[in-house]
Amino acid sequence: MSRFNEESPGSEVVHNNKFSLSKLDLELFDEEKGAVVSPVFRVKRLSNKGEKWKVFKNDQIVLLIDAVRLSKKEKEYLRSLEGVSFLIASAKESVKTVSELKRRLKPILS
Repeated sequence: MSRFNEESPGSEVVHNNKFSLSKLDLELFDEEKGAVVSPVFRVKRLSNKGEKWKVFKNDQIVLLIDAVRLSKKEKEYLRSLEGVSFLIASAKESVKTVSELKRRLKPILS
């Protein structure tokens, strides 16, 4: 059995016609209300024609960061796992501009 078809311990998988949803996916959506219960944040790093990071909240872009505006040290940090979790935490705190993000990033890197 391939590693993509295996279930992780402690998780349930519900198989529909088109989709295979984990228990966590079902907990984020309330079918009775027809709405998302808690917002889903994710980060996508794009590296074609310059490096960029997009931070999404429920499929809407909340923050778009262009690597041209960042230093080498800041870019290296944002490529790491700690950097991704920093971007998610910043999006949850409603950071809207790159300058505000850089101010929050400065004490971490020094």
